[in-house]
Amino acid sequence: MIAAARMDVQTLAQSLALTLTLIAIAGPSFALSCVRPDPERSFARAFEAAEPYIVVHGSFAFDTTRMPMTASGGDQPNASGASLPARFTGSGLTTDGFTTPLAIPVTLDVECLGPWCGSLSEKTDQLAFLERRDDGYHLSVTACPGMVFDTPDAELLSRMQSCLSEGGC
Repeated sequence: MIAAARMDVQTLAQSLALTLTLIAIAGPSFALSCVRPDPERSFARAFEAAEPYIVVHGSFAFDTTRMPMTASGGDQPNASGASLPARFTGSGLTTDGFTTPLAIPVTLDVECLGPWCGSLSEKTDQLAFLERRDDGYHLSVTACPGMVFDTPDAELLSRMQSCLSEGGC
């Protein structure tokens, strides 16, 4: 009886070890599923939000080594994300286009969901939606992007102007 119980415990331990190994191997194969980013949808979200937003076009300068690690690599292990200081240089949207020159501090609120973290290209032309809070402007850099868009073309910038002029997209 003791030998049979020992075999059952040993079989259970082997099964548990195999299960944990399979979970560890399969874990990275799960993909993050995001809705395709859409600037008009982001504009509508910012326009309808209780918090004030500004729409900007330009670039962000920040210490890239402080960005959390993503599934494809990075300099820091991801936890729940990070908030880091940045400087935005570019222009703000008015009904006449991106005509208001801006050089302002911004806090990047980087979100991580498991091994996936939001990312932002430093010193790259961006269209972004900045939330104004009591402590300054914030950019939400999420694992599923939506508040910042790389290298916007003239047509996209014109569409953002139309959204503002028409009171929404």
